[in-house]
Amino acid sequence: MKRILLVMALLAMVQGCLVAPVPPSNSEEAVAYVNQGMVCHNEGGYDAAIVNFSKAIELNPKYVEAYIRRGMAYSDRLSDTGDMEAALRDLNKAIEIDPKNVLAYWCRGVTYHRLSPIFSDDIRNYSEAVWDYTKAIDVDPTFADAYWCRGEVYNMVGDLEAALRDFDKAIELAPVRLWSCYEYRGDIYTVNRDYDAAIRDYEKVVELSPDYANTDSFRQKHAMPYMKRGHESRRKGDFDAATRDYDKAIELVPRLADDLNSLRQPNH
Repeated sequence: MKRILLVMALLAMVQGCLVAPVPPSNSEEAVAYVNQGMVCHNEGGYDAAIVNFSKAIELNPKYVEAYIRRGMAYSDRLSDTGDMEAALRDLNKAIEIDPKNVLAYWCRGVTYHRLSPIFSDDIRNYSEAVWDYTKAIDVDPTFADAYWCRGEVYNMVGDLEAALRDFDKAIELAPVRLWSCYEYRGDIYTVNRDYDAAIRDYEKVVELSPDYANTDSFRQKHAMPYMKRGHESRRKGDFDAATRDYDKAIELVPRLADDLNSLRQPNH
């Protein structure tokens, strides 16, 4: 579920990142179809969006943005594997026309990224996604979203060291907009038992996205490094430190009180 929600966020980001430049070869009519297709797509009218983008392509078969947008409309519609195949055809065509188009590589990476958890979990799809995100970075090393997405794929396949490097870079380039990278990095720190670092990153999520940080799912995650750090302090005999961490964990998730209150004293 987390992976699917991530990709939904990625696809929403596509809509924000793609702008509508008007190359000289595009007629006003073709641009109008693209703009109308964008409106339909944003409203969830994927079929109508595809029709409009197709009309733009009929008017100008080299209209790169129209291929990218139609590809992502197919990917968003996702009624069957045929939509994914159509999405990849369009994104391949965009790259054929403009091999230096960073968004075309990124969107194709998003499509492969999305394909794996929904249809097959085939590791080859993840490899293709990494290749495309890496190519996007080669074209534009400052494109933070490609580091974020590549880091998430590395995280999915268990390459936590590579994931950390990419999340570090994404945060360096877009420390506010890509606040979710703090959460993903905090997750890895928790797995690696670096609880101090995990807490710092989760606190950054609280600072940058307080509404999300107040959800039950995140509060449970946020409590985890406090609880685990408390356990470590308890094993070392530092019950004061353990109690402080248990108090914080209970503040975040009150139902932990029954279990953690019993651990405050040495005889438990």
